[in-house]
Amino acid sequence: MEQIKLIEECLKEVYEFLLTMEKGEDIVKEGGVFGDLKNDTVIRADEEANKVILDVLKKSGISLKVFSEECELTIGDNPAKLVAIDPLDGSLNFRRNKRLPYAAAMAIFSSLNPKFIDAETGGVIDLRNRTLWIAEKGKGCYVNGTECQTSGKRKIDKESIVIGEFYYPKNREIITKAFGDFKGYLKNPGASAYEMTLVADGAADLYISNQQKNHELGPAYLLIKEAGGTVIDFEGNDIGNRSYDFNKQTPVIAAATLELAEDALHRIQKAMKRQ
Repeated sequence: MEQIKLIEECLKEVYEFLLTMEKGEDIVKEGGVFGDLKNDTVIRADEEANKVILDVLKKSGISLKVFSEECELTIGDNPAKLVAIDPLDGSLNFRRNKRLPYAAAMAIFSSLNPKFIDAETGGVIDLRNRTLWIAEKGKGCYVNGTECQTSGKRKIDKESIVIGEFYYPKNREIITKAFGDFKGYLKNPGASAYEMTLVADGAADLYISNQQKNHELGPAYLLIKEAGGTVIDFEGNDIGNRSYDFNKQTPVIAAATLELAEDALHRIQKAMKRQ
């Protein structure tokens, strides 16, 4: 099976499964807080969505090293590629009301010890409505089968839409200082995989996080780059040559253009100096 078709099938199967799942909101592991990297609160839907994806991967016949929030395992013999899975991003939104966004995300890398640039295929699905963003390296980014592009915005202005990751207190402080003189701008729906894809399809212009989990960042990096955007760290470097470690975090500015990313970076660096 082609990798792009495999990711599409995995994500759509999760969507179909969650439509009929019972007691998905039940907590099965009590952690410090929802979304915590090391002590996450886990609900039944997290675990069951993960199983759905694993079942599709096992039936595909492709050998893969699998990393997800729920498990690490090997499928097949002598895998040469790594697949990163976040089966349910936005668990609290799912548990509370299912109206705020929650998504599933995954990416396949060409190496077992990859860099971000080694993402070959990636996808994110909005689990409320089956909207699917998918990309293959060198072949563009598509939303529901139609090629998409970033907004192309080059400078922050009064019509800019900036998504800031408000989960982390330090990041909230940085962003508030960076945009303290402006009305509007800042938004945070509460599911980072979904939020970053909005930069890819032009619905938002910027996404900023000082410690974005790589779970969602792997596929999002590919989607945004294939849509014509850029993803840099807080020092201004494209994150493509950074080692991809599923269990770590990366500071990112995901933007419609390099010029827009640099505009945001300048504001962020000034804000950080004032801390």
